[in-house]
Amino acid sequence: MDKLGLRAVSPVDVAFARLAGGAVAPLVVAALTRTRLPRRVATWGHLFLLAVFLDSAPSTLFAYGETHISAVPAGIINALAPLATLLAALVIFRQQRPDPKIITGLVVGFAGVPVVVGVPVVVGVPVVVGGWHGLGRGELLGIGACLGAVTGYDIAFPHSRRHLTGSADPPVSLPTGQVLCGAVQLLPAPAPRCHRRPYPPPHPGLVLRRALSYTRYEGNPAVLPGAIKLDVRHRGRHDVVMPAWICATCAVQYADTDEPPAHCRICEDERQYVGWHGQQWTTAADLARDHATELREEEPDLIGVGVEPTFGIGQRALLVRTPHGNVLWDCVALIDDAARYRITELGGVDTICMSHPHFYGANIDVADAFGARVLIPRADRAWIQRQSARIELFDDEIEPLPGLTLARIGGHFDGAAVLHWPAGSGGRGALLSGDTITVVQDRDWVSFMWSYP
Repeated sequence: MDKLGLRAVSPVDVAFARLAGGAVAPLVVAALTRTRLPRRVATWGHLFLLAVFLDSAPSTLFAYGETHISAVPAGIINALAPLATLLAALVIFRQQRPDPKIITGLVVGFAGVPVVVGVPVVVGVPVVVGGWHGLGRGELLGIGACLGAVTGYDIAFPHSRRHLTGSADPPVSLPTGQVLCGAVQLLPAPAPRCHRRPYPPPHPGLVLRRALSYTRYEGNPAVLPGAIKLDVRHRGRHDVVMPAWICATCAVQYADTDEPPAHCRICEDERQYVGWHGQQWTTAADLARDHATELREEEPDLIGVGVEPTFGIGQRALLVRTPHGNVLWDCVALIDDAARYRITELGGVDTICMSHPHFYGANIDVADAFGARVLIPRADRAWIQRQSARIELFDDEIEPLPGLTLARIGGHFDGAAVLHWPAGSGGRGALLSGDTITVVQDRDWVSFMWSYP
């Protein structure tokens, strides 16, 4: 649920919603049973402290952590709470006597964590076991936030056992007071804004339309089931619904039209294909219902951007971070709110550079979200499916940001381009090529393909 909430609001908002919603049930029970809340000031002091370490801080930290990592490692860390609490009770608070069974349980429990997470195991060839594959440097902040949340549990449970166990207050009153304290602690907190560039506010018409209903395209075989009209364009005094359709096969977004296009020019070209079920279309809003944007660190200052589950032809974009700003190399069909939040924290996007039409994705949506320009070789001008004032054409070579070179070299398409990043690969330099250059089996050689099989 946190992941869904983070697509729309900040981590603090998600945490507050959880606590405020969680306070409703015990308040109702307390009202029905006529149970009074604690009266002693000292008790409220303990509850306030417990709320910090059990409710407001962990909820916020886990929500923030999941903007950097997936729910899998976050869940694994959360599962460590009982083990860490017992360890704290043994070592820090000395409320539990060391026992061979307890020590054995702790060792086995902590030893099982790397197996679930996935660790390198060398048996002739390095392999990865477990359900979550690896930890990049870019995820360390999310891991640290989740670990901080678990640390709060370690402090709170022994404190509660020492100061509130055996209290004369009714059992319902204590947890009710604790959750209320947590909600109050987050109530005045403004959502954190760590961005260099603020989000564009949603148009009121879009918010209202989403709140009321979605207009669906039923009975149209060219539209994937559940596809909804997406964008609200403010024209004069009226909101006009004009969706920007996305081809379900190549993942390229087309111009805003009331009905989906009859054909996808890119898929009908010899270098692409039309799916077995014919031409089908979707929208970004529909895509976000069962897909998410995934960010992975490929190396320092290079972030892979993909869509999971795989959509289109499995395109991957790359965010290149430099001291002069960030470049997004190629594009994908969806940048959801959680990814936009994270990318903004990383410095946003100043320029989007396209390698070739198969990787155009929803480049105008992304450019609008970050206030970026889009660089496309003039030779591929005819393949632009969604026009925008953000698009800038170039001929052979251009510098998108100081120190980076975008060059048209042709081959796969007349305008097929590459991006040279001198600081990449540990200072040795990296050439981002998309499908413009093909690495063959002998990595001392490369090739160029007009059409990929």
